[in-house]
Amino acid sequence: PAAAEGMGTSVALAARLAMREGLDALAIALADMPLVPGEHHCALIEAVSGPSDIAVSATGDARMPPAVFGSAHFEVLARLTGDKGARDLLRSGRIVACPPEWLADVDTAEALAAIRRSSDEG
Repeated sequence: PAAAEGMGTSVALAARLAMREGLDALAIALADMPLVPGEHHCALIEAVSGPSDIAVSATGDARMPPAVFGSAHFEVLARLTGDKGARDLLRSGRIVACPPEWLADVDTAEALAAIRRSSDEG
């Protein structure tokens, strides 16, 4: 309901629901990153073995979603606001490396068309 306030509010809502349901971990994936394969999501989940663990996608020095947060982080996530999301927590996560093309951010029709062209060529 507060999406206009930034990504943090969506993450906070997900964390509150995860706490309410008593989940062990919460996966955060962005809809504008359609090239992340299922096996990468599985690797992130497998990298979280306890409540204090965090697993993050990374290419080079850049850490970003998709990411998985153990339940010990739900309270912090539930308080997020603004457009920063869980960026600060990502810095402390276990890296699950992947090729940069998997983490392509598709925010425009042009970006989607370019990805479609490259997949048709490959």
